[in-house]
Amino acid sequence: MFEKPTKKVKVKKYIARRSKTERAIWIKALDDLVSKMVRQRDGKCINCRGTERLTCSHFWNRNKMGTRWSLTNCDAACWTCHKYHLEKQKQGWYRTFKLNQLGESEYLQLEYEASSPTKFTVNELKILYKDLEEQYKLLLLNNYKRI
Repeated sequence: MFEKPTKKVKVKKYIARRSKTERAIWIKALDDLVSKMVRQRDGKCINCRGTERLTCSHFWNRNKMGTRWSLTNCDAACWTCHKYHLEKQKQGWYRTFKLNQLGESEYLQLEYEASSPTKFTVNELKILYKDLEEQYKLLLLNNYKRI
């Protein structure tokens, strides 16, 4: 099947040769969809208000599966602000921003969801994708009507 990597073979190359599981494929698809939704919804960086090189910033990081695809957990940020400002401000400015954006009760709910251990089955990922895809279509429709 796969060769065991020797000292000369880099581990990343070895891992890259393995095929992705169905679960990994759905996780990547959800990540891409949520990123598009957040960038479309916000349209500008939450920090500098720039519109170039927007990324999807997760307040609670992506390894917290309970909030990984939560739209309340995500904000659009330009690459520079995301990399150099927001990642360092999770307990500073960014936290204050999220509290003002969500209100204390919704912020605490998001914090609880982030701290709860969560694992999705492939079927749950598919259902979540379909739900988010419908929300994305509505978002695009609403943005189109505003123009």
